[in-house]
Amino acid sequence: MHSQYAFLQCKAPFTECVPSYELPQEHRMTARTHQRSLYEMVFLYLNRRPGQRFAACQLARALNVRTIMILDAIDILSEQGRVVAEPLTPEQLGYFVAPAQTNQCSTCSNRIDKK
Repeated sequence: MHSQYAFLQCKAPFTECVPSYELPQEHRMTARTHQRSLYEMVFLYLNRRPGQRFAACQLARALNVRTIMILDAIDILSEQGRVVAEPLTPEQLGYFVAPAQTNQCSTCSNRIDKK
């Protein structure tokens, strides 16, 4: 497994239902294509878990992107009627403050080295 995805082996709760998507190489994609691909992955993931907006943080960690990108995708998809978006609870808002990109998993201490 590529070191960028090593944290998916962690047994932390958020990894139990996180899909291990492999993103296409960014240098071969335009920003618009990459964004569309991200939205489709959000749709495919949340379509299996409708209404679970908290899954955004799980998906952000799996895709190694900022959570706000996932939330934006959810908002756009919910406006299109493709996913159900629930309002965030205070606990979720506190959880979303944490950055999605870190160098070390807080649960298992695996290093996440970017290449």
